[in-house]
Amino acid sequence: MMVQLGLHRIPSRGRALRSLNVLRRTRDVPRVARRRWFDFPSQRVRRVATFCTSIHAKESTEIAQEDGYRSIGSFHSDDVEELLRKSACDYTPPQLPELVAQGSLLGQELGIERILERLQSDPMPFGHQLREEHFLIEPEWTFLNHGAFGGAVRVALERATAWRWYSERQPLRYFDRDLLPHLTYSLREVARFVGADPSDIVLTQNATSALNAVLQGLKLEAGDHIFLFDTSYGSVKTIAREVCSRTGATLDIASVPLPLPEDPSDAMHALERIARDHMSDNTKLAIFDHTTSNTAINMPLERLCDVAREKGALTLVDGAHGLMAHELNFSGSLRCADYYVSNCHKWLGSPKGVGFLWAAPSPEGDSSSPATNLPKPLIISHGYDQGVWSGFVWDGCRDYSSALTLPLLLQFWEDGLGLERSRQYMKSTLDSATELLTHAWMPLGGGRRICSGELHGPMALVSLPAFLGRAATSADAKKVQDALHLSFRVEVPVKCLNDELWVRISASVYNEMKDYETLARVIPEICRGSLW
Repeated sequence: MMVQLGLHRIPSRGRALRSLNVLRRTRDVPRVARRRWFDFPSQRVRRVATFCTSIHAKESTEIAQEDGYRSIGSFHSDDVEELLRKSACDYTPPQLPELVAQGSLLGQELGIERILERLQSDPMPFGHQLREEHFLIEPEWTFLNHGAFGGAVRVALERATAWRWYSERQPLRYFDRDLLPHLTYSLREVARFVGADPSDIVLTQNATSALNAVLQGLKLEAGDHIFLFDTSYGSVKTIAREVCSRTGATLDIASVPLPLPEDPSDAMHALERIARDHMSDNTKLAIFDHTTSNTAINMPLERLCDVAREKGALTLVDGAHGLMAHELNFSGSLRCADYYVSNCHKWLGSPKGVGFLWAAPSPEGDSSSPATNLPKPLIISHGYDQGVWSGFVWDGCRDYSSALTLPLLLQFWEDGLGLERSRQYMKSTLDSATELLTHAWMPLGGGRRICSGELHGPMALVSLPAFLGRAATSADAKKVQDALHLSFRVEVPVKCLNDELWVRISASVYNEMKDYETLARVIPEICRGSLW
């Protein structure tokens, strides 16, 4: 009897056709049973039903009614919306392809299990030893600008490379059958990591694309207002200006006097007061940073979101520096926001090209609210209007490998280095570094901070020695940064604020005090040099 075949995987088209012909000749086996044999797992296999289309039209029609396309477009994978809705108990993660799991590229073994076991049994010291083993930062550089574009964790970069190799070995298998379930697994893992329901979050290419999705999806008209601080990131201001120009809305930009009061409570109260005084009653959206880019200030989000709510405005948090640097919990404190966007390549250390967008769920029992508050994707493709995640999961043929590394990357931080251990190291290193620079540069007229250390982390701003004898300019800032880069191999951004020069230092898990000692030493050399 054919029932004894017990087929589960069909490794080749030829074998599938032979199996199908045998089944077609087995007329004593009920048709339903024959169709059931075609219901093979969707991962890393070909469904026999896909071959029926070109072989036997009548039978393929009957099979398709039960086992037809389940995903968006003509992808041969499971429905991503159904995969997303499954509870943690009912959900089974897709199996990694052998090449990807082993990471056997050019004879190299990824060995993530061995790496995690070693980190758990004998925690590695942070600093340069960690940099040498788990990052690709060149050792001859004093690299204090992790906050700009991050730096990929080695195992994640190797996993992305393995996915790229795998995709090119059989592109249809990868795109048609493997990609969407694995992207959905990545999304579920990110949702778990940040305390969100998977239906309230989507993966994007970066924070900028997520910001655009929210801002360009707003229904604005003349008389409406968008609010933000002048400390907001430059591209966010540009997006907001363009949206207001197109819709007739008004953009309100409130100035933040810097430095902030040294007392953190006074500083937070000052920011709250500025928002309340400058936000219009017609404000439809208020945009706040989690951590400001130029000034490295951690904003009091709950207070600011409360002000926006009093004004009847939605809140959008630009959390480009949020993921991993801070504990994100969208079931807790961050539920104060309506939208939150972030990058994965900065402090989480993913390869470049993945971020996320979260939207607060509608209140339970409110039938007048939409099922989701997530905006529609800007790029319209196969999954548009078939579900929110279906709309975002596929935006065309491109490299999705960065997003596919996220489960491994989260495992590296949670089970390897340890999240709290890592955050504590970064914060303590930053505090020690700012203290070092303050003591080194204060006798030279510098060493001031832009705000209390309690509002900094994992970046901080410290003023340079006062050596110009005049108001500084952005051109001066570029000269200093170029000299640091070209003459001393020190990578750190130099900012011009209030006619003064400042450095924005980052503290990553691979930095150590030697890095900041180098910076403290070479800055006076540059100030006394021939540039001026």
